[in-house]
Amino acid sequence: MKKIVAIFIFIVTLLPNICAREILPNICSQANNKNLAIENEPIDLVYKYIDLTDGNLHRGDIPVCKKDYDNEEFKYSMRSVLKNIPWVRKIFVIMPNEKVKFLKDQEEISDKIIYIKDKDLLGFDSASSISFEFHFWKLKDFGCSENFIYMNDDYFIGKPLKKSDFFYVNKEGKVVPYALYGKNINYGQYNKVRNYWNRLRENIKSTSPHSSNGFRYQRMSTFMFLYDDVFGRDMKAPSECLEYFPHNALGENLTELKELYDLVRDKYEYAVDCVFSRFRKNKQLQHQTLYCFYFINKKGCNKKIGNIAGTYYDIKDVSNARFNDSLYCINTGGNVNYTDTDYIKAKIKMAQLFPKRTKYEKPEIEDGTYTIVSKLGNNKCLDVEGACGENGINVHLFDGNGSDAQKFYIKYNAHDGLYTITPRCSGKSLDVAGAENRLGANVWQYEHNESDAQKWYIVPDRHGWFHIVSKCNNLAVYVNGANTENWTNIQCWEINGTDAQKFKLVK
Repeated sequence: MKKIVAIFIFIVTLLPNICAREILPNICSQANNKNLAIENEPIDLVYKYIDLTDGNLHRGDIPVCKKDYDNEEFKYSMRSVLKNIPWVRKIFVIMPNEKVKFLKDQEEISDKIIYIKDKDLLGFDSASSISFEFHFWKLKDFGCSENFIYMNDDYFIGKPLKKSDFFYVNKEGKVVPYALYGKNINYGQYNKVRNYWNRLRENIKSTSPHSSNGFRYQRMSTFMFLYDDVFGRDMKAPSECLEYFPHNALGENLTELKELYDLVRDKYEYAVDCVFSRFRKNKQLQHQTLYCFYFINKKGCNKKIGNIAGTYYDIKDVSNARFNDSLYCINTGGNVNYTDTDYIKAKIKMAQLFPKRTKYEKPEIEDGTYTIVSKLGNNKCLDVEGACGENGINVHLFDGNGSDAQKFYIKYNAHDGLYTITPRCSGKSLDVAGAENRLGANVWQYEHNESDAQKWYIVPDRHGWFHIVSKCNNLAVYVNGANTENWTNIQCWEINGTDAQKFKLVK
């Protein structure tokens, strides 16, 4: 017995050293090999986009829906990608337009950005993003990587992320995408899902497929398809919140997408409506939900669920949002009417989040000398009082007269994406007095000092008027009281979309 105890103690004593010498290095080596495989995997990114402001765009009888309005989310989304996941090899833009209006010519962007005509991918004209999503497996014919990230033009990468946040190495040693789902899932959810689906179905004939209830019905129909036609009731489904669904950015895989396409084509009762529709329909399945839950439940797949998930921000709420998320969407919701003020507030927020334009963009404002003309009318312009060259001289509204007191050199700063505004009459900088963070903070001129009080976001609204917003207080340049009298003071005020905050930049 004593010998057995002694042997046991000897083994226990040696075990940590054996693990340190033999087991741990093997574990570390396997982990390093997996990380290396992921880092060496080419990963592209795919956008589906349409520019409805393009005068050359002809869509025939394909309708324009409210959610299609272009608030230039795509510009800022692409900035977020190139800033936070610069390791993306190529960016494919699938669209019916000939070009993206804010990008340079094709030869100047082709090292990173490639256009695909949407009809070339799909084979027919369609306004249904779901139809396109089920045909993404065909991207292999256009040079897309086996694994890629799919994003809509209103989705953003909020923080620096790695390839391993989207993809992992499976048990067969292949790099595959995580299923992204940020809520709890479990078995035994069939009755809950079916009851909710039935409630939505009661009014489906009068429900727009672009509305919130339309989206919910499409998602619940996806679960019912998986329950009734694929897995039966022994299936994992949402156990916490039926309103939540996996959105994008999604890691996707061409081989898995082809399998999903074949599944829908062969088993779904309304497959034609789903994958060959020219319009969005309520009978279509929700692609992201199907992609996620089919492979979570597929026997032998053992799909891992990633730990990043996206947050949706309605444009009415973006002004007060903190945007601490890794992924998020900024978009209009269903059945809501939006104002010009809602749009410009959202656009200014996007400019504040991602101010630096990429090397692929055309300059929104060329460096140069401009007269800053108020939308309030009567040819009223920003003016340096008395054309004086001293610090602390006030800026006010005055009749346009072409003098140097009304000419400002506007310069873009590539290191931070903001602008400086220099009155020609003084060589000083347009400045927020005392860098005050309060409503009514005064705007004057002061010697250049590179402070935030002298840095400005200059953002156009959808009608071509510019809003000038201070970096130091996030307030907009404002004509006090919307008064058009000479000598009316220029100050900072909360962004409100009124004509008192809108200006033309006239060379």
